[in-house]
Amino acid sequence: MNGLISLVTEFSIWLSVLCVALGVLYAYLLYGKSMKYEGLPLWIKYGMTVCRFLAVTILSFLLLSPLIKTIFRT
Repeated sequence: MNGLISLVTEFSIWLSVLCVALGVLYAYLLYGKSMKYEGLPLWIKYGMTVCRFLAVTILSFLLLSPLIKTIFRT
């Protein structure tokens, strides 16, 4: 029994690239050159940047109404 899994959205799949770009831009603008986080260790700043990137990317991708479609062939 083989299953084929695909990801379908109501919009063009190219908008998912825009979601990733939005996450990168938002994380960079928030943590990139900010002097507010200068006293923190570097690993904490990078960790916050990655968490913010993932949160914004996932939330913006969920706005595209993704649907996981599974087809089983017997």
